[in-house]
Amino acid sequence: METLNIAIIDDDQAKITRIKSQFSKRHDIEMDSKSSDYTLNLIPIDIDHAKEHLKSLLIENKCDAIIIDYNLSSYSTTIKNGIDIANIIQNTKELFPLFILTAYEDSLFRDEVFNAHQIYNSNNYLNNIEYRKEFHLRLIEQILMSRKQRQQWEDELKKLIPDAGKSVEIDAKILELDSNIENSIDKTCALNPKLKEAISSNKLVELLHKVDEIISET
Repeated sequence: METLNIAIIDDDQAKITRIKSQFSKRHDIEMDSKSSDYTLNLIPIDIDHAKEHLKSLLIENKCDAIIIDYNLSSYSTTIKNGIDIANIIQNTKELFPLFILTAYEDSLFRDEVFNAHQIYNSNNYLNNIEYRKEFHLRLIEQILMSRKQRQQWEDELKKLIPDAGKSVEIDAKILELDSNIENSIDKTCALNPKLKEAISSNKLVELLHKVDEIISET
């Protein structure tokens, strides 16, 4: 059985404790679900002390996804709400599974622009078994889909590397896949596409070694 590490940013410690408890009791209610092959490990992150290091914390804790509360009123004034944190993550890691779990669902829909499929009501989660099962399943599905997409990029890239330099089309595809993989790991460190295009074909494989090193560390 595989353990999936789920980061959570919430200023309500009691709620974090209740969610952690529900994670640990999943198999009592979900053995008939395809999600029963996975356990969920909740990792609280204190964003007041970690906003600038959030990317590093997600990597260090090998986090597969993150749950964010919408109302983070007890945190510093530099943080407007959970959407601010969500935007930081989405601007850092492409395809990283992210969910807003909040009691302020109506306010979020009214005042913010965000993917509705990533928004769940925390009261329903804590008090409704079927709603909770749906959230757990969605969480696991998104992690597996993200992994599958990155693996497809990596597999396709490995197949094309031996043909680097044989045609403009092949080199362009290699650079595209390389960028996709880099962005899924850390968009802030990815090389500018125009810079990659300027690199000669005989330097292309050397560039891709950098990607292999990053992948092996994550």
